[in-house]
Amino acid sequence: MSTADTTLEETVTLSQAKTLIRSAAQEQSFLLLSPPGIGKSDLVRQAAADANLPCRSLLGTQIAPEDVSGVPRIVGERSVFCPPRILLPEGDRPFCLFLDELPASSPDVQKAFYSLLLERRIGEYRLPAGTWVVAAGNRAEDRALVRTISSALVNRVIILQLRLDVSEWLSWAEEADVRVEISEFIRDCPEALLRPVPADPVPHSTPRAWASLSRALNLAEQAGVLNEEVLLTLVSGRVSQEDVQAFCNWFQAVQRSPQVLGIGYTKLMKTRIEELDLSNVAIQTLKSHGVYELGQLVSKDVGHLRMMNEMSGARIRGTIDQTRIEEISGAVRNMGLNLREVPEDPAPTLTLRQAKSLVQAVGHRESLLLLSSPGIGKSTVVRQAADEQQMNCRSLLGTQVAPEDVSGIPRIDGQRSVFCPPRVLLPDGSEPFYLFLDELPACTPDIQKAFYSLLLERRVGEHPLPDGCVVVAAGNRSEDRALVRSLSSALVNRVFIINIRIDHSEWLAWAKSQNIRSEILAFVTYMPGSLMRQAPAEPQPFSTPRAWESLSRSLDLAEQNSAMTPEIRRALAFGTLSPEDASLFCAMAEESLDDLLPIEQYLIDPTKLPASATARWFVIHRLRTVVQRGELLKLRGEQINEFLLAVPSEMRMALLIDLVEPWSELGAADAMLRSLHQVTGLAHAS
Repeated sequence: MSTADTTLEETVTLSQAKTLIRSAAQEQSFLLLSPPGIGKSDLVRQAAADANLPCRSLLGTQIAPEDVSGVPRIVGERSVFCPPRILLPEGDRPFCLFLDELPASSPDVQKAFYSLLLERRIGEYRLPAGTWVVAAGNRAEDRALVRTISSALVNRVIILQLRLDVSEWLSWAEEADVRVEISEFIRDCPEALLRPVPADPVPHSTPRAWASLSRALNLAEQAGVLNEEVLLTLVSGRVSQEDVQAFCNWFQAVQRSPQVLGIGYTKLMKTRIEELDLSNVAIQTLKSHGVYELGQLVSKDVGHLRMMNEMSGARIRGTIDQTRIEEISGAVRNMGLNLREVPEDPAPTLTLRQAKSLVQAVGHRESLLLLSSPGIGKSTVVRQAADEQQMNCRSLLGTQVAPEDVSGIPRIDGQRSVFCPPRVLLPDGSEPFYLFLDELPACTPDIQKAFYSLLLERRVGEHPLPDGCVVVAAGNRSEDRALVRSLSSALVNRVFIINIRIDHSEWLAWAKSQNIRSEILAFVTYMPGSLMRQAPAEPQPFSTPRAWESLSRSLDLAEQNSAMTPEIRRALAFGTLSPEDASLFCAMAEESLDDLLPIEQYLIDPTKLPASATARWFVIHRLRTVVQRGELLKLRGEQINEFLLAVPSEMRMALLIDLVEPWSELGAADAMLRSLHQVTGLAHAS
């Protein structure tokens, strides 16, 4: 029978699996298989706790084959192997031995477990009578970087294929104090509890993900950082994309109107627009554009509404005005929801400052993976977060270790070997600290798998991290041409993926506090796009916040050593920045950039424009950017027109080209009309 023909009779629920383990695990070894995140680890620990057995857990991806038998020592004229204490503690008390991620282990490690799984033996040592041996892992179709399981291993265990039972999970969620918004959402949309593993390494909905999201929402709320942007980022970083907007809408509705809990998500979204507090004109307009239910309405943003036409039959009366939009928005708010102000971002992002606050709020309970283009300051912001919380930050570059290095080096302690983990991962003492795993997406698959228990359980081998430790990973994305690898679904399901964006004003404030050179501050102020350029196809320098900081230090050192010349400046700039930024920065370096004024002052008084043609064109470029982004402070139309007519015609045309609409919104119609007459030579209209 094929995998596609698998029936429910060939699988067991988590509670059924727990019953089977309790009844037979003292004599039979079990291998639990399922998609990531449905709760295999918790199931085994709960079963062991119910039987009053201590549970010892080992991640198969963290050890080498020779570690299983133990470290040899000389006794008389013979060598005796001292097995690992984590596999076989001293004494004869039975325990539960949990071999996690067994299918992800190397073939040699799998073979090293043969006698343990079948004969309950490690070398010459036997496990205490009554000891359980339970293994777990994911399947090949789960895209979890698993390996082929040998037929010899399969023949030594009872394989249990697990399935998820929604009612079981809801009962557990109530006992575990999972947020009511989540449990009620799953009750109404049970398919959202476990989505198929996606082809790409992106977050997907699992029981573990929903439980983790519940904890993160609680912590962010307690820290006062849970706004709509953080909510969307947390949800997007943990569950399937198809569940993100639906849950965010539901969560916000419950927060604003708790009574909607009694309605349920599905019924709320199916509320017909006739039931909303809307005028007949608004109702007919929405219907004419295919909007009949509340769920269809909240999927749109304000821009969609502005594009709608009020229709009566086939006759167009005009576009929806702001009054009608406010009417619709108010009716939606009465149901606990909001219309989106902007179209939905497929990849919600946070600024570095927001990411820092989120790390400080939830990082001691939930692991986060910060993703962005290279050089925007992820490492720096993690260290700042640690400093502000007066905690040490220990950093490990994942590309510098082997899988077995994560668990540590074994030493003999009595009759057992004990793994001594790396001090960078687990320092001496019990003080909490920040653990920063840098370049995680660049690690090999085996290294990624070695970090599973560290990211999820805050554990290195048998050693738990001190309470309060913050675990943060970081890296780049595949589109950044940074030699990253594909993340396994099992790793993605253990972390919150937080996409980071650079914020121009945040960086300038930070740069001033770090004494970044004034000409760099002025240049980046006037050329905001130069702060972060896209990574080029070829391996050549490109502008990033890190690059500008590096250039500032290099120029300072050149000046301190009396080595600054135009040639040195060019060499440093072109060796650090994107070519277009390096050339313009060097050209402007002698133009007294420090003397440039805020752009609004030139608009109010055009006589203050720089005398230098180069500096003038620099100001013009900045003004185009400000107008294009809609960042210009509100000035009177007369002032706008006076400024445009005061600058030379070639500069005026450079300002207006491709920006007719935004200049019109600023009240520049008169200046544009006079410019048109000037260019065409046509006489003024009477």
